[in-house]
Amino acid sequence: MAITQVISTIPQAGHRGDDERNIFVTKQEAFQDALTDTFVGQINTFVTQANTLQTDVNTKQTEASTSATNASNSATSASTSATNASVGANTATTKASEASVSATNASNSATNADTSEANANTSAIGASVSATTATTKASEAFN
Repeated sequence: MAITQVISTIPQAGHRGDDERNIFVTKQEAFQDALTDTFVGQINTFVTQANTLQTDVNTKQTEASTSATNASNSATSASTSATNASVGANTATTKASEASVSATNASNSATNADTSEANANTSAIGASVSATTATTKASEAFN
């Protein structure tokens, strides 16, 4: 809402002691007529527009303050979300490192198992050779 009322200039009132009687009366009548016929209506319209403008400004001030508060709250919420995301990323990195260590340990265990299997096979072959040798010796001794 804008103030659109134009206030007319009021004629100068008569001055006692400065103006002679007829000039004083003419000035005073013009002044009084302008006040009652023009100025009072214009000033009342202006007052209504000024009060409406004041209400509009106050409403917009309240809305701006509310918007600023909401923006601040949103910024705080975004900051909290960013912090939570960072914590989540750090946790994921830690878990990935732990998984990598577990995978390395599993690979080492598999290698150790393969080595143990090879040793067992070697021992089994050695035992088989020893058993064959013992059988041969026993047959020779028995004959």
